[in-house]
Amino acid sequence: MKIKFHYSVSFGGEININTRTNFLYFKKNPMGLHISSLPIDIRKKFYEKKVVLSDEVKEIISDTFNKNDIWDWPKDYNKALGYERIMDGDLWELKASYKEKKVYSHGQVYYPSTYKNLIAMFSKIFDVDFFKEIDDEMDIVDDDKN
Repeated sequence: MKIKFHYSVSFGGEININTRTNFLYFKKNPMGLHISSLPIDIRKKFYEKKVVLSDEVKEIISDTFNKNDIWDWPKDYNKALGYERIMDGDLWELKASYKEKKVYSHGQVYYPSTYKNLIAMFSKIFDVDFFKEIDDEMDIVDDDKN
């Protein structure tokens, strides 16, 4: 299983989730800053967690992707909605593969209707309040209505 997930806010920081060897990593960083150069009280807001990419974790991920049709998300979500490229705002990107399935999808400002389920899965796996980490300022667009 391979996963690369990226979320960033203009001038606000970023969250990266990816697989390396037999681990899944969650990393929160300030945009364009080196953590070691920040005061300790600010450094605590930016961190990295890792979990073993066990069969149980793979099953949670696979079930979430299957139940929420994440494998079928369009490559360019904004374009699929009929929007041109947006030059400012938050960005997200997901690239994942497991067995014979794979997905590459990205967007700006808009999200698939099941995006929050993906984020809830990451929250569960890493035991973090992901929605709080990204301030839950997402404009969820319902795929069924477009």
